[in-house]
Amino acid sequence: MISTVPQPNEPASGTSEPGSAPAQVPSQRTETSPVLAVCIYLFIVFVGTAIVAPRFHATAQFLFQEVNWRFGRLAGQPFYRFLYGTFVLLAIIALPALLKALRIRSVNALGLKSGLRHFGEGIQGAAWGLISFLLLAAVLVASNIRVFDSENSARLVANLKNLILGSLALAFFAELVFRGAFFTAFRRNHRFATAALLSGIFCALLFLLEKPQNLQQRIEWTSGFEALGQVLAPLTNSETLLPALLNLTLLGILLALAFERTGALHFSVGLHASMIFCFKSFGLLTNSISKDLSSSSPFWGSDKVVDGWAATVILLLIFLLIERTLPPRKPVDS
Repeated sequence: MISTVPQPNEPASGTSEPGSAPAQVPSQRTETSPVLAVCIYLFIVFVGTAIVAPRFHATAQFLFQEVNWRFGRLAGQPFYRFLYGTFVLLAIIALPALLKALRIRSVNALGLKSGLRHFGEGIQGAAWGLISFLLLAAVLVASNIRVFDSENSARLVANLKNLILGSLALAFFAELVFRGAFFTAFRRNHRFATAALLSGIFCALLFLLEKPQNLQQRIEWTSGFEALGQVLAPLTNSETLLPALLNLTLLGILLALAFERTGALHFSVGLHASMIFCFKSFGLLTNSISKDLSSSSPFWGSDKVVDGWAATVILLLIFLLIERTLPPRKPVDS
């Protein structure tokens, strides 16, 4: 038998003699491209939602019919709510893996910082969002495109709490993902303009999606893919895609600029939440004077407002004002 134990005058395998340089072991680890990691993340979330949402719907029906009648409220929810709930759930579950792939290992790197200064930046961002909304609302009302409906004020008050909490939650999660994760990863290897544009486009495409319509009453295992096709349908509408995509991308670049200048997400979250709240409130408090005009005018856009060129003018003005008035901040200890 041949002994494999090294002799006293022979160096052990994998070691080097005293005084000699250590052996260089070539690294086999390759870094994943941030764009590829983001695309894989979105693919998993969207396709996973289409597969899992019908299962959740079937589970709710089973709980109602076979377990307890108290699950009737859950079972009676429309399918698109199961779709949205599944989307959010999978987006949260897959987020840690995305952050690992993007080499973001702390909440501080995501822009979540403490301090009174950052709290003040959040208030400042909310104020800018309110200013943007007031400018656009004044233009729409003065041009006789929309008119205030006082009868809907009670409806707004009744939904005020849910509207505020929903706007904050949506803005926080969107900024955490698109600015905290996506922009941070893109900025590591690209200039600001490229990183802001990439994160802005990803964000714009997501916010262009719409609630699925005309789903069949009987939910089958393929219903999730059918609903996914309806959700993605706005991306094929060339009439409104260009202004809406441009406006949402410009807003994303503006939010990235705020993140770049302040070094934290607070300004961006405040600005984003304020805009969501104001636009939803505006939709409740006003009506289009002429539905045909608002839906056929490329300048004013539809009831969404964001798909018109008027919103582009306002966003460009706000972008220039914030770019001139928001100076780069020195980092502070969190």
